[in-house]
Amino acid sequence: MALVVICVCTLGGAGAGVVWLAPMTRVSQIVVRQVSDGTSSGGSGGAATRGLDQANRRAIDRAAESALGQPLVEVDTQAIESRVVALGRYRKVVVDRGWPDAIRIAVLPRVPVLAVAAPGRQADLLDESATAYERVQKEPTDLPVAHL
Repeated sequence: MALVVICVCTLGGAGAGVVWLAPMTRVSQIVVRQVSDGTSSGGSGGAATRGLDQANRRAIDRAAESALGQPLVEVDTQAIESRVVALGRYRKVVVDRGWPDAIRIAVLPRVPVLAVAAPGRQADLLDESATAYERVQKEPTDLPVAHL
């Protein structure tokens, strides 16, 4: 019986070592995808695609780049999630591990329903919760605009 316990512990320890030390389990990719909540609340099709353009994708990559090269089991997914949420453009963010070597990030973009503009200033985009999340140079033509 003792021999069985020693063998199981040895094999378990070796398996854990593989998970932590093997190059194949170090983060080598960041996979980002935009998800939809299935509703269409305001804005146009163009507004919905603002969520994950090239600039936004680069910002998400920067928020997660500290994970690259780390053992996947040691990556602080909550810290990455907090950094992506802090970008302000996403209503919901979920970060998880994609074995053997990926961090997966799913984002639900905020959808603009109103723009607020003051004379001579840029316009702020607001989502359905009245959260101002993005400032744009010109008033959008596909949204109602409130002038202050």
